[in-house]
Amino acid sequence: MFSLKYLLPFALDRAHVTRQVTASLVVMKSDQFFSSVLPLEAQGEVKTLAFTGTVLVIGCLSSSLGEWVRQKEEYLLAFLKREVPAVHVSRVRIQILHTFFPTETSSMIQ
Repeated sequence: MFSLKYLLPFALDRAHVTRQVTASLVVMKSDQFFSSVLPLEAQGEVKTLAFTGTVLVIGCLSSSLGEWVRQKEEYLLAFLKREVPAVHVSRVRIQILHTFFPTETSSMIQ
């Protein structure tokens, strides 16, 4: 009998979802990094939007936070290299947004 830990990588490869699972893990770890280093007031104002190829896309609700993220880029890349060593993140792209994508909760409030 094989363990789930042994069978899971083969199942992911057969379903052709390994890349998506890896991208999701990188996004999750990036958000984890920001939640650990951002001040409490700014917790919801920086989010990882996507990981495509080797570029990580970070959304910020203000240009000052975007500059702060740019200053922390080296620390973020080192953190991701440590947490997800099999993935290469070459650079971070920052997008300044007016709002993040609407969620069910925010649409119910309006």
